[in-house]
Amino acid sequence: MHTGAQVSRSDSSGLEGRFEGADPILRMLAALPTAIILVDASGIVVFVNAATEATFGYSSVELIGRRVERLAPRRLRACHRSRRRELLKSDDDRCMSQRIESCGLRKDGSEIPIEIGLKSLTIAGSRFMLGSVIDISTHRESMECLRQRMADLTVKFDQRGALLQIVHDRVTNNLQIVASLLNMHVRQLDPSRARDVLRECRTCIDGIALIHSRLYQTKEFSSIPFGDYARSLIATILDAWAAPGGERVNVRLDVQTVLLPVGRAIVCGLIVNELVTNAIKHAFPMQRHGTIGVSLESSENTVRLQVSDDGIGMHLPEVEDARFLGLRLVASLVARLNGLLDIRASEGVTATVEFPLYL
Repeated sequence: MHTGAQVSRSDSSGLEGRFEGADPILRMLAALPTAIILVDASGIVVFVNAATEATFGYSSVELIGRRVERLAPRRLRACHRSRRRELLKSDDDRCMSQRIESCGLRKDGSEIPIEIGLKSLTIAGSRFMLGSVIDISTHRESMECLRQRMADLTVKFDQRGALLQIVHDRVTNNLQIVASLLNMHVRQLDPSRARDVLRECRTCIDGIALIHSRLYQTKEFSSIPFGDYARSLIATILDAWAAPGGERVNVRLDVQTVLLPVGRAIVCGLIVNELVTNAIKHAFPMQRHGTIGVSLESSENTVRLQVSDDGIGMHLPEVEDARFLGLRLVASLVARLNGLLDIRASEGVTATVEFPLYL
């Protein structure tokens, strides 16, 4: 009998007799893309198809006539035998056991994850066990990739939620700062200074907007390189005050690469904005030229910011004058940082702020 399937010729009980009339069945099983193994009641392999050879790496000659347990790791062989015996006790050939996941043992000794379906059959009066085996390695890998992807998405979703809350809190806090700035200016507003007040408020808002722009560009939501931010901020200030003196004033930057937490960077930026703006407005009257120096350095947990000018200077009592609202605002902002403010007016004005990097 030639069916295209491999059938053992060495079985002493005569497999040809057992399979008499079963030729169409074997031909069908041989053509299946799924690994098919037929064993007798004692667990001897009597038939395998080409898919079985591909799955386990054995030739049909190496499997037929051998115990089927050689395809299972040693730790699982007793379980396989027990399951086969239980299923063979059933007289109902229509019953198929539940498909189970297990491990198969290839010829090279490697284990592969498999899914097994078992069914008892009666062929020519003899009981057999038909097993279909699917290599689920790719399926497992795909499922693992899917689980990992889902886990990553869950983490990202949680992070997005947390970031949205952070953004909400920061925007709320920043709007409160802007509102405070406007309130302070309104209380001291002189109609003749309305244009300057609006210009100062604009540079404050631009400074906060710059922070958020930097955060978006760097994809870093917890800290910001203050040096790069300071350069952009001062360029914005000079542009805003170009008419009254921006072109006459040179700004010298000496800013270390300091990563400031976002909340502290915003407040520090507002301080720079106020000090530089005050210097442009008051240090260089009568079209006078001059230089403003801005430096920032950190040591351990302390940040030191200094803004100086070589202008006409001022009398320290003037700090309490309504005309110097910006300096009072600076003192308020320094307090937000839990920092210290020192102002010296010898040969120009030098304002030094020291504050902790982290609270």
